[in-house]
Amino acid sequence: MSWIMLEYLCKAGHRLESLEDRREPSLSVQCTACKLRAERCVSAPRVKVPSFSVSTGRSEPPPPGAMSTRSIGDGQPINEWRAERKKLSNAARKAWISKELKL
Repeated sequence: MSWIMLEYLCKAGHRLESLEDRREPSLSVQCTACKLRAERCVSAPRVKVPSFSVSTGRSEPPPPGAMSTRSIGDGQPINEWRAERKKLSNAARKAWISKELKL
């Protein structure tokens, strides 16, 4: 059995939610506030969309260890890019191991 949350709106303007069986959802229910018939309506999340800002000029540098895909966008084949990433990963791993062994 699967459940779905549905939203209903009555003629008086009250909104109510009801947990219904997904296989047999009701098209209308009785409003709990005014006892009128409430029809099923499309529900939308009530969220506030944050505004955004655009800045021109140079972007912030990527954090250390961030993966750069710029060369793929410039036309480098994916196999070459993966091989390059593997070399960088192996070099970082070897540096970490040698550092740990010196301690």
